[in-house]
Amino acid sequence: MSDRVKVLLSEYFRRQCFIAVEPTEAYLGQIIDRIGADNLIFGSDYPHMDGQLDIV
Repeated sequence: MSDRVKVLLSEYFRRQCFIAVEPTEAYLGQIIDRIGADNLIFGSDYPHMDGQLDIV
């Protein structure tokens, strides 16, 4: 790793990146196990009628 990079790349990701997921994401459990839930976000394009009501 370069001398200019002061922390692990995974730490940069944890501090600066977020992943948008769907509540019905097939691999949501594995994603949470791998990177944790703190960097996950749910997007919304409400009021589109193609979604499921009261899913969360």
